[in-house]
Amino acid sequence: MRLLRHHTQPVERTAERLEAAFLDLLLLISREDQAAERRPPRWLVQVRDRLHAEHAGPCRVGELADAAGVHPVYLARAFRRHYGRSVTDYLRQIRVRTAAAQLGGGVLSVARIAAEAGFTDQSHLCRSFKRLAGAPPATYRALTRRP
Repeated sequence: MRLLRHHTQPVERTAERLEAAFLDLLLLISREDQAAERRPPRWLVQVRDRLHAEHAGPCRVGELADAAGVHPVYLARAFRRHYGRSVTDYLRQIRVRTAAAQLGGGVLSVARIAAEAGFTDQSHLCRSFKRLAGAPPATYRALTRRP
């Protein structure tokens, strides 16, 4: 709108007004580009959703990249840029959250929870859980046990 208004102004002030409007337009475009860059592309959202849906199974970045139609290195970089962690760290966090929810129920053994959450064994769950939750699974279960 500013560009149209400046086009109808007297000639002596038009050049500086057009320059100001052009700079405003460039600022607006750069803001749009930054906003678009913050939103993850659709294929990356689909990769993230697949991690949530299939967290208990084996996960390979190469397979995720093939399904998304991108190079594995590009997927890894884009994932870290948009979600703040690597694909494997993100997956580990999903698995620990799943295990934490099951530990609070107090019904299943820690080994069974480890298997159902996607960890290779109970020891793997214990190491990851302690690193992310700050306490071993048994301590967490004792503190959060539901009656």
